[in-house]
Amino acid sequence: VEEVFVWVGGNPLFSVQLVGDWIARGLLTSGPGGFTLPPDATIELPDDMHALWQERLARLLAQHFAGAQAQAARQALELAAALGLEIEPRAWARGCALEGVEAPAGLVDLLVGQRLALTTRSGWAFVHGMLRESLERLAAEAGRKALHHRTCAEILRALHGGHAQGHAEEVARHLIAAGELAAAMDPLLDATYQMQLSGQYERAERVLAEHAALADRLGLPQGEVRRLRGRMQAVWLTWMRGGDGSLALARARCREVEIQARQGGHDDVLGEALRWHGLVARFERRFDESLAALAHAAAAFERAGDAGGQARTALARAVTLRATGRLDAAEAALVAAERLAAASELSVLQPRIAGNLAEIALQRGDGPAAEVRFAAAFAAAERIGDRKALALTLGGAGDCALTQSKLDEADAHYARAEALFASLGSRYVHGVRLHRATVTLLRGAVAPARSRIAELLGVSGRDPLNLAHAHLCLALCACLEGQVRELDAELAAAEAELARAGSTRRVIVLLLQRAGEAAAGVGESERAARLQAQAQAHEQRLHATSE
Repeated sequence: VEEVFVWVGGNPLFSVQLVGDWIARGLLTSGPGGFTLPPDATIELPDDMHALWQERLARLLAQHFAGAQAQAARQALELAAALGLEIEPRAWARGCALEGVEAPAGLVDLLVGQRLALTTRSGWAFVHGMLRESLERLAAEAGRKALHHRTCAEILRALHGGHAQGHAEEVARHLIAAGELAAAMDPLLDATYQMQLSGQYERAERVLAEHAALADRLGLPQGEVRRLRGRMQAVWLTWMRGGDGSLALARARCREVEIQARQGGHDDVLGEALRWHGLVARFERRFDESLAALAHAAAAFERAGDAGGQARTALARAVTLRATGRLDAAEAALVAAERLAAASELSVLQPRIAGNLAEIALQRGDGPAAEVRFAAAFAAAERIGDRKALALTLGGAGDCALTQSKLDEADAHYARAEALFASLGSRYVHGVRLHRATVTLLRGAVAPARSRIAELLGVSGRDPLNLAHAHLCLALCACLEGQVRELDAELAAAEAELARAGSTRRVIVLLLQRAGEAAAGVGESERAARLQAQAQAHEQRLHATSE
C-alpha cells in the first residue's frame, strides 16, 4: 500500500485507478478484509501514470472490440482528447466523419462503466486530464497529432462559421498544435477583435502579443500585411484601454499603419485605419469629419472585397448619423450593416446593430418599439456571450424605462449594467452611475443624489453630454431646494456643454422638463417657460431626420 501511495504521489484518484485496474485484470483476490494480493503474486508498477492509462485503455479496447474496431476506437478517442476534456457528441461525430473513422457503438458507455469517463449535460467528459494527455501522447506517437488538431479547427469553423465566433482562439490553438503557424495568424487576430468588442482588453493584448510572436517565428517583414493588421488591432486596444496619453499614442501608431497600408496597397488595413479615425472623430463631436472618414473606409473595404469591414463601417456610420439626429439615414445604415454582417458571418455585430435600432426607436419617443428591440439586442448578446454588449443593452433598456418614469425598472437595469461595466474595467461605468443617481433624484432623495452627482462630475471625463446631464441634475436639485442662484449657474454650465456636444439625448429632454416643472412649482414662471422651451427644442432635435 505504501509503495502504491508513493508511486501515485499521494493522489487518491490515481490510487483508485491503479487498484481498479488490478481488480479488473484479476490480479487481486477478494477476501474477508477486502481485496488482497495472493502471497505468490508479483505486480510490476508501470514506468509512469501515462503508461498505466495507456496499458489499461489498450487492454479494454482489445477485450471489447475486434481488430479494426479497436483501432477505430483508439483513433476516435485520440480525436476526442484533441477536442478537450469535455466532449460534445455532435462535434466529435463530425470530426470522426472528417477523418473517415467510425467510433464503435457502446464506446462511451464502456468508458463510463469503467470510470474512465462521466456523462455531462452536453455529452461526456474524460474522468481525468491525465487520461486525455495520455491519449494525446498516443496520437503523437502514431503521427496523428497534426491530423486531429486540423480536424478540430475544421469542426469549429463548420459549427460556428468562418470566423468561428466565440471560438477563434481555439481554432488558432489547434492550428498551432498542428504546426500550421501561418494559418493560425488570422484566427488569432479574429480572437482579439472579438475580445476587444466584449471588453476583454487584457486578454486581447496577450493574444495579440502571441500574434506578433508568430510573425517573428515566421520571419515576416515589418510591412507585411498580417503584421499591419496586428498593429492596427493594437491601435484599437490602446485607445479602448484609455489612460493618459493613450489617444495621442493611438493616433501616432494609426498614422504609421495608414501610411504603410497605402504604400503596400492593403485596402483592408487602410479601411480599418480610416474607420478608427471616423470613430474617434465622432467621440470628439467632429461629426462631418467622422462621416467623411467612414465614407473613405467603406470605399477601401469595398475595394478589398471585405464584407466584414464594410459591415463594421456601416455600423459606425449609423452611430454617427444617430448622434446628429439623422435617424432615417442611420436606420438605413443599420439595415446595410445587418446584411453585410450576415454575408460575412459576423454574428458578433448583431447585438450592437439591434441595440442601435432600439436606440433609434427610443430617440423617436417610441417606448414600446424600443423595449422590443432592446430585448432582441439582449438575447443576441446572451447568445454569443458578449458581456460588454449585454451591459450596453441593459443601459439602453434603463434609459427606455427612465423616460417612461418606470424608476424601479430603470434602476434594476442600470444596476446590472454597472456591475458588468465595472467587471470589465470600462469607463462607461461612470455614465451608468450618473443615470442611477438621476433615478435617486427623481425618487425625491435630493441630498444623496446631489452628493453622488457632484462626485461623478469629477470622473465623467470630457463627454459633454454626460457633463450636461450632471449639471442639469444639479440644476434640478437647486430648484427643488429653492436655490435660484445655484439653479442659474448649473443651467448655464449645462447649456455650455450642450452647445459643445452638438447632439442630445432623451434624458436631457426629461431633465429639462422636470426642472421646468420644479421652477413653476416655486413661482419661477419665466424660468419655467424657458426650460420647457429648451426641452421642446431638444425634443425636435431628437426627431430630426434631415441630411
